[in-house]
Amino acid sequence: MDFAKIISEALKEISDRGIIVVEGWYDKTINDTHITFCQLSDRTNNVSDDIEEDIEHIFQVDIWSKKDEWKLKKEVKKLMLENDFGYISGENFYEEETEIYHLALRFNYLEEVI
Repeated sequence: MDFAKIISEALKEISDRGIIVVEGWYDKTINDTHITFCQLSDRTNNVSDDIEEDIEHIFQVDIWSKKDEWKLKKEVKKLMLENDFGYISGENFYEEETEIYHLALRFNYLEEVI
């Protein structure tokens, strides 16, 4: 599965408003609010008769901004849930060194193999 495409499509409403959504990590050259995402892990979820039935993928979606984007965080969560992702957890950080708000959201996605 092309998860970069799936997540980009899920967050298209946000990127259509001019907020950059990109696979990867914080980009200090982008001076505006932007969103990054990456896959953290994958693991076999169910096995029957030695056959893998589905895989659980874990993703992190990060919002980077000079201001606290809690409304954007709620919107990201809503859009991901509408696109078959499950919400695991979220954390809010303030990166003092860069003076950037970092809102991290973790999601899972269950991929059926058979």
